Amino acid sequence: MTLTSGHFKTFSTISAVIVSFMLPLTTQAASHRTALSPTGLQQGNWLIRLKATSLMPVNESSQTTPLGGQLETPSRRLPTLGVSYFLTDQWSVEAMAGVISTDYRLTDSLLGDLDISRVKSATVSLVAQYHFRPDAALKPYLGAGVNHTWPISVEPASGVPDIDMEALTSPLLEAGLDYRLSEHWFASASVGYVITPAQHFSGEGFSAKSDTDVLTAGAGVGVGLRF
Repeated sequence: MTLTSGHFKTFSTISAVIVSFMLPLTTQAASHRTALSPTGLQQGNWLIRLKATSLMPVNESSQTTPLGGQLETPSRRLPTLGVSYFLTDQWSVEAMAGVISTDYRLTDSLLGDLDISRVKSATVSLVAQYHFRPDAALKPYLGAGVNHTWPISVEPASGVPDIDMEALTSPLLEAGLDYRLSEHWFASASVGYVITPAQHFSGEGFSAKSDTDVLTAGAGVGVGLRF
């Protein structure tokens, strides 16, 4: 897997738009701190985020032998759970997990359009996050980390031989914000860019390679815990 300027251009464009929108708002939001927690989240705090997340393939390409055609990866939605620990007032580490169900389809092949398989995968991520204004009610952040995804079950479509797939480890970038609703409750939103290596599919008389990055967008609620 090679990180190209195109990968960073895609994410930097997305994050620049978000940050340019968020930073002016944080100045205004700073005047609305709650009396219950004047400093917001700080070193030693935990933040648990539950989000509904969409996964959208970008920069998709594939090779399929011997049928030819394009292997399509659909957009998917899943609930995700993230747990963050604040190492300092501005730096946190978040662990995230979820389960993805993906229906792969082959289009424009020698046999036309075909369903290939339904794959259920587990995904976990570990991300370092920098929070620009930890004292403000609206808290933007940028993050970088790694994602690991592995198949739990692979169900070939009717007439398709058994398929083997491999686990993937991918770098990821993200931008997001948390808005403090009360002392313990937060509204959260984020976008991310997962730079995935090529996924290989293999079976009796069949092989395919799919090279697809993933754009993620999530929104949900979080609860901040203080011990």
